[in-house]
Amino acid sequence: MLEADWYQRLFPDTLLSKDTALEAVTTVGGGRYATSIERSLTGRGADLIIIDDPHKAEEAQSEKALAQVWEWYSGTLVSRLNDRRTGKIILVMQLCIRMIWQDACWQGKAGLTSSCQRWRLPTRAFRFAMVA
Repeated sequence: MLEADWYQRLFPDTLLSKDTALEAVTTVGGGRYATSIERSLTGRGADLIIIDDPHKAEEAQSEKALAQVWEWYSGTLVSRLNDRRTGKIILVMQLCIRMIWQDACWQGKAGLTSSCQRWRLPTRAFRFAMVA
């Protein structure tokens, strides 16, 4: 995306200085780091963290799997926010898994100052649009 003509017109000084499967870093200080709950986040910090499906659908009924992800989230991930007051965590989950956590707001359980917001989004787009 950073190499697309429309992006370069909007942000001409933004280029990738590092681009690997796990990490991308821009020349203006931005970046993306991909990991899993089994991998280390040592030395990493972020203003925005996106968690995409921390559980597999078949793990939704496993107390052990749910506890493992909660331990990673509360013990490791939350501490990676550069500022707990202004940092954001977006959690994307399948509905079947989300239902198990419906009584427990992850942010609230972790003691963050902002409240949880739950959004229900359709699983498929009704219209496809190209950005040019």
